[in-house]
Amino acid sequence: MISKNIFIVIDDKSVPVANSRIAGHFLSRAIGLLFTKELTEDSGLFITKCSSIHTFFMCYAIDVVFVNKHLVVTKVVRNIQPWRVAFNRNANAVLELPAGRIDIIGIVVGCQLFMRDIK
Repeated sequence: MISKNIFIVIDDKSVPVANSRIAGHFLSRAIGLLFTKELTEDSGLFITKCSSIHTFFMCYAIDVVFVNKHLVVTKVVRNIQPWRVAFNRNANAVLELPAGRIDIIGIVVGCQLFMRDIK
């Protein structure tokens, strides 16, 4: 699975969000974070071609950032507990983060994400 650094622009400043794995194929999107025990503070999962997520069979809460095809944040959902569903019909991709990370970083609707290759 490919990994990238994900940043967000807040008040004209680039803020690191996560070293994220990219789930771009059917199987990696289907598996997502299943079978993981936790997300570390600086990690995440970016799921392409996605407008809904679930936390079935997970044992920890996550934050979720929905983005459109231009990587502009269209919705944020904080602290989704296991066995829940979230969706946004305007989304083209989703960034899953450790619970609490949205507030720590200050991610809000309208923020712009961008990615860089991890070197």
